[in-house]
Amino acid sequence: MDVKDAEVCLKQIIGGDVSGMQNLHTAYFSAVFALALTVVRDYQKAEDVTQDVFIKIWLHADTYRFGNNPKTWIMGITRNAAIDALKQNAGDLPIEDDVSDNSDLEDNILNKVFLEQIMDRLEPVDREIFVLHNLCDMTFSQIGKILKLPLSTVAWKHAAAVKKMRVWIRSEQG
Repeated sequence: MDVKDAEVCLKQIIGGDVSGMQNLHTAYFSAVFALALTVVRDYQKAEDVTQDVFIKIWLHADTYRFGNNPKTWIMGITRNAAIDALKQNAGDLPIEDDVSDNSDLEDNILNKVFLEQIMDRLEPVDREIFVLHNLCDMTFSQIGKILKLPLSTVAWKHAAAVKKMRVWIRSEQG
C-alpha cells in the first residue's frame, strides 16, 4: 500500500468507515506483528500488542499529520505499544507453542529458532533496525524517524548487525 492509499484509509477511519481500517489492517498486519514480536519476544504478547495498535489507529487516526508517511506513524505506535507492554509485563515467562511432528514444520521451526538465536545476540536497537528493514520493508529514513536516530546511524547499525550475524552464522555452521 502506498502513502496515498494509506492516507485515504486514514481519512475513511476518521469518518468512521470500517473499510479503511480493514484495508490498513490487511496492508500492515504482518509488519506490525513482526515489530511487536521483536520487541516483546513472546507470541501471545505480540498478538495483544498488534491488536492494541490497530485499536489505537482507529481511536487516534485524527492525530496523524497528513503529508507524512502513514507506515512510519503506524510503526512508531507499534514500537511504543510494545515497549509499554514490556514495562507492564516485566517478569512474565513466555508461553511455548506446541510443535507438530511434521518434519517440514520441524525444519522451519529449527531455522526460525536458529535465526532468533542469532538475532538475540544483537543489541535490542540493532535487532529492531534489522527487523524493521528486512522484515517490515522500511527504509532507513523511516526507521530513523521511529527510533529517533540519524539516517547515517541507522544505516551503519544495520550494516554492522548484518556483518555480525554473518560471522555468527558461519561460526555456528562450523
